[in-house]
Amino acid sequence: GESVASDVLVVENALPPGTADRSGRRTVISGDNSVFELSGFDQALAHFRTAHGLFGRAGDRRGVAAALDDIGKCHWMRGEYDDALEHHRQALALRRELADKRSIALALSNIGRVHQDTGSFKAAIECFDEALGLRAEILDKSGVIRSLWDLGRVHEALGDPQQACALYVQAHETAKEIDHQVHLDGQLPSWLLK
Repeated sequence: GESVASDVLVVENALPPGTADRSGRRTVISGDNSVFELSGFDQALAHFRTAHGLFGRAGDRRGVAAALDDIGKCHWMRGEYDDALEHHRQALALRRELADKRSIALALSNIGRVHQDTGSFKAAIECFDEALGLRAEILDKSGVIRSLWDLGRVHEALGDPQQACALYVQAHETAKEIDHQVHLDGQLPSWLLK
């Protein structure tokens, strides 16, 4: 209602300069990584908690799930892995109820990254594999590339450079299929560059 709309405007105005995109509430108060970079984690966490409440009051379950994932990302980036998992799992449950395969894959990837960072490699692989399957099913090739890359990183961490390399090559080949430039940002392992 009107109260929610005015609260959204308050949140929009509270965002750091250059981060507000008034094209839609979900874009404005959720999912914008620049909020993390410009505000710091405490402020970003406060923004996303506010977003969570607003989406809940508005009955926007997709928005609630997005805010939960963003809260989880804040906790993950702060090294608060139990809190990160809790929020990502709540987001995943909501997204499964909504049957949005793209969003389910995103939530699974977020959970997989937390598992990877905590050394729970088997759980990470399970999450990344499920995300990969969903992304392939809906023909989300960019998502497939991301999932292959995530799986490669886990296998690299497990000390399996051959499997990691095979996954990185598969990601690269998929990128070529869709003329998608993979931005590696110095992420290629040194052993692969030899």
